[in-house]
Amino acid sequence: HLNEGEVHMYRYFWKGGALNKTASDFVAVGGILWISVQPDSWVEAASDTWHSKIDDLAAIVKGFAPAQVMVSVGHEPDIHCDVCGGSRTDEDSGEHSSADAAEYPYGSFADYRAMWDNFQDRFRVHDVSNVVWVMDYAGKKS
Repeated sequence: HLNEGEVHMYRYFWKGGALNKTASDFVAVGGILWISVQPDSWVEAASDTWHSKIDDLAAIVKGFAPAQVMVSVGHEPDIHCDVCGGSRTDEDSGEHSSADAAEYPYGSFADYRAMWDNFQDRFRVHDVSNVVWVMDYAGKKS
């Protein structure tokens, strides 16, 4: 139970499938759910091969209506794009490094935009009206 005037948010890193019970229970008591999706390839996530996965997410979000659900797709693109020198964040120091550069980048700015378009198009196909699209930047200094 949330007290009047309190705002609580739960960020869920979605990799497919159903959400955990904690996320559902959190929304049931008035919490704000933020679902973050991080495809390894923006090119692939922009294609129809991702439609069924996006459709699953759209159904999950729609199922929370009338509660609004925040969704970010490809969080922290400023450290994952090809012209940004895609890098991984060291979990101990919080610093960005190119140690795992073979896994990065996820794609170009155009790939990122096409991925977003694909997600938004699929949500429109399923008439999901309670989604709040969110951008999430790392704030990498250049």
